Amino acid sequence: MNSTDALQAIGKMAGESGINLGRCTPDEGLRVMMDFYCGERAADCDVEAQGDMLLYQWGTYDWGRGAWFELDITRQFIRGDGEDENIWQLSLTFKYRPTGDLGRLGRGDRWCERPSSAADFEAAVRTSAVFQALALVPAEATELDYECAG
Repeated sequence: MNSTDALQAIGKMAGESGINLGRCTPDEGLRVMMDFYCGERAADCDVEAQGDMLLYQWGTYDWGRGAWFELDITRQFIRGDGEDENIWQLSLTFKYRPTGDLGRLGRGDRWCERPSSAADFEAAVRTSAVFQALALVPAEATELDYECAG
């Protein structure tokens, strides 16, 4: 697979697993993203040069459409020279109305720099306070986006 095909490839993988990425729980979404990362290499990205990584991030954000607490799993692809226009992200974002309990979870992130670290990354995600609180909670909105991050 080339990174340009990531959106279609993950959609196919999720469909074959019987998971609707627009309506799944964070637990199901993480499973699909991990399977996709471990099972599908991006031929146009150098994994050894951090050209194909996973990012887990959370926190309350307002991107101009009101505040949401977000739990996000992103696969970042860097094609070629790493210039801004060559950095692309496939993000699965679970959005929840911000509450005091969610706000107390703060903001944070964790990176997985290569497939050989995927098991440790997944364990860290699954044991995080945020994931434990929301793993089986349906989000108010779930978004799957693929866009240039540069």
